[in-house]
Amino acid sequence: MAVDLFLKNLRIKTVRAIVDHITETIPVPGEGLWEPLSLDYTKCLASLLRYRPHTEHLDEEDWETLISFCLASISFKENEESQLSIRSGHRFVPEDQDASDSRSTPLRVIAPVPFSRERHHGNINVIEEVVICIQLLTTSPNPLQTTAQSILHGLSEFVESSVGGNAHQLAFNSINAVVTKVMFDQSELVRSVLLGLLPVIRRLWATKLQILKEELLATLMLSMIVLVDTARKEPSESLAHDIEGLASTLHSEYVRRSEKEILQIDETTLYQNEACQNRPVYGPCLGTARSEHNWTVLWLIAELLKLSDGIRTRIKSGSTREGSSKRQRFSSEIQDVFRDSVSATGTRRICALQLIPFLESEIDIETKEPFFKQLVLNVSDSNGAVSSWTMIALTRYVNK
Repeated sequence: MAVDLFLKNLRIKTVRAIVDHITETIPVPGEGLWEPLSLDYTKCLASLLRYRPHTEHLDEEDWETLISFCLASISFKENEESQLSIRSGHRFVPEDQDASDSRSTPLRVIAPVPFSRERHHGNINVIEEVVICIQLLTTSPNPLQTTAQSILHGLSEFVESSVGGNAHQLAFNSINAVVTKVMFDQSELVRSVLLGLLPVIRRLWATKLQILKEELLATLMLSMIVLVDTARKEPSESLAHDIEGLASTLHSEYVRRSEKEILQIDETTLYQNEACQNRPVYGPCLGTARSEHNWTVLWLIAELLKLSDGIRTRIKSGSTREGSSKRQRFSSEIQDVFRDSVSATGTRRICALQLIPFLESEIDIETKEPFFKQLVLNVSDSNGAVSSWTMIALTRYVNK
């Protein structure tokens, strides 16, 4: 492609001319010359934008034109009819009418058309190229304040309505970039978008694509800011339920892993007692991706459980006796972690032991000493991981 060959030699005037040509030639997905040209043209755009000086020198009008073009290209509503046609292998055609028929509106029947596998994969490739363009545009220094809403809503719709894949990793990377830039200026927009993405994250969390999971984790870290603020301002049963569901999703996926895939003792950093008054006695090995990921998942599970517990407590304080019974049912969520640490097996037991340093403050005073005395028995367990994590869980208790 000529653009690739002369990419660094192109003047900004030429770049703008190419952008105008592409956005004017295939302005509407699925119409006109879109099908034969969209893949090559979107690849051309991605090549242009990968060269950072070209992206950074786009003026505001060109940047907004490009982002609008890209968002329209991944719009589920605009592509729904063409995608349905591709998946079903059918299209609508007019039925021949009898001359004596007095109906003014012709009937339409479904007629089969050959399924084009190349066309299907072509559309997927186009979408991936377009999402790459969005990612390159949103991570550039260009201001996002005026377009943040359309970008976040467009990307949210995209990740909600399509199957997880490489494009989702780029989409969530863009979402995280935009949220980071406008979180304090457009807090209500960010709150709405991130809360709306929680069900999507739960659905995608089982993905085998590690790069996607890392972006989901980053989105969850940003979401925690919103969840904490929302829990403080507007605590509700529905919010507590959503938080519990998210914690359950993270926990269920973690305990389904093999013992080799979860956090290992040699992947942690142990803190001195004086340095961990308000934090767990162990942390991740910074710079080690797997350690950081697994530790963060454990931290999120614990924080989500504590956050939901706080919401239930606030609701209980101003509610009836029925609210009290709901609080007791929720308390069993955290109590289950403590029970699992002494009675469960395999990864579930190790996960519970790993969570205890995060949840130690949630243990009732009257049951704290009996619990830790029971936990001491784990030290002699034949499973080395159980024994080691038990000793870490007991660190604060022993040092008091």
